[in-house]
Amino acid sequence: MSRLERDRACLAIAESQFGCISMEQAIEKGMSRSAIHRKVQARLWSPLRPGVYAVRGMPESWFRALKAATLWATPDAAISHRSAARLWGLEGFPERPLELVVVRDLRTKERGEVIRRVAALPRSDCQRLKSIPVTSVERTLIDLSAVLTADLLEETLDEALRKELIRLKALSRRLEREPGKGQKGISALRKLVQDRLEGTGVSESRLESRLFALLRDAELPLPQKQLPIRGNGGRGIRLDLAYPAIKLAIETDGYRYHSGRRSWQSDIERQSVLASQGWRVLRFSWSDVHDRPDQVIGRVVQALAIAIR
Repeated sequence: MSRLERDRACLAIAESQFGCISMEQAIEKGMSRSAIHRKVQARLWSPLRPGVYAVRGMPESWFRALKAATLWATPDAAISHRSAARLWGLEGFPERPLELVVVRDLRTKERGEVIRRVAALPRSDCQRLKSIPVTSVERTLIDLSAVLTADLLEETLDEALRKELIRLKALSRRLEREPGKGQKGISALRKLVQDRLEGTGVSESRLESRLFALLRDAELPLPQKQLPIRGNGGRGIRLDLAYPAIKLAIETDGYRYHSGRRSWQSDIERQSVLASQGWRVLRFSWSDVHDRPDQVIGRVVQALAIAIR
């Protein structure tokens, strides 16, 4: 293979890996260590990690940081925990800390990085997403149970279910194989899964999950999630949270889901249908639930009290 062909082969690898390449990969394509050194000296390649390089002209990105970390940490390493959750498209997780699991003793000097050593990383717990080794969604949720609050864990589980990234029965089977049954995080995740298998239901948004948890923590009677009712002309309506026995509905207003004239008109029609059927409706925004939880609880308590007089 000529030098030009070797350069092209290495460039193709870098293009498939968000602009980075490992020394091992370059050597496999016929490049010598001295040739790699010359590229670094010429600033065509720049070191990202020991034995991992960024190719000039390709953009820096969070994905490149993930790929470079796994190239450096191989073999048997995967993006994990909050980084894995973000990579899977779950909301609310920052780019840092960058988290990995490895099966060997490995230390990092990188700031904002967490490496967790595990005794084993079963193949079934790992997948590739955008060419990056990452823990499966089931394994990611198990790992997150050790580092998230119970409420955030519940929100993340519901989001993964809404996005059809997991199935409850598959997650339940995976939890059966997990050691440490008495660990707080694992126990919390098991309970959340069991509740949903028994019919608690899945919230349609993080705001809805947070509101449900707020009502539960206040030890109020728990509403039904996503209760279907028949609207005008037989068209179905789903109530975010509802107490059907007293016809009390609780609707959540997330800004991203309620914008624009069409959505506004739909909300007006929905409100009219509910009123015509005798439903009382409480509406809460993200700001209400996040910043004024006591006021939210007070309004729900008042509505429940009025209904049972």
